[in-house]
Amino acid sequence: MKRGHKRKPVRPTEDEMEEKIEFVMELEAQYMHEGQIKRMFREKYGDVHYTTILDYIQRARARFKQSANVKPSDVAERAMAFYQAVIRDPCSTVTERIKAQERMDKIFGIEAPSRSELSGVNGGAIQIEQLIAASELTPDDVKRALAQTVVKDDE
Repeated sequence: MKRGHKRKPVRPTEDEMEEKIEFVMELEAQYMHEGQIKRMFREKYGDVHYTTILDYIQRARARFKQSANVKPSDVAERAMAFYQAVIRDPCSTVTERIKAQERMDKIFGIEAPSRSELSGVNGGAIQIEQLIAASELTPDDVKRALAQTVVKDDE
């Protein structure tokens, strides 16, 4: 090829695009990072520009959003596959492996549900009035702050 002349880009067929999007979706389902996806994509399809790969990643993610009506069992299955991969990965730290095992225990129901309660001094009720008095806020200041919080939440 002569200097200064670029190759004309070849557009993939619909079937080729579909195959590539499906491939990226499989990699996404394995919770691979973007860099890993790019590397795997190039291994399979050759030297592809990173923006082209990003386009396929974007299309794959859009499909995932469309099919968000996923059953809880499918989500648990994916999560289990991910946590098992973390545990098997020799590069995972001990902390990451322990956390993955804890999450798996929670999914399987091995870990008993925990209950948390908030209490005030010596296990008594939380004294809101005392906190307000200590903060030097007037009751009107508190009402205004609460009203603003409610308005922001509704927006």
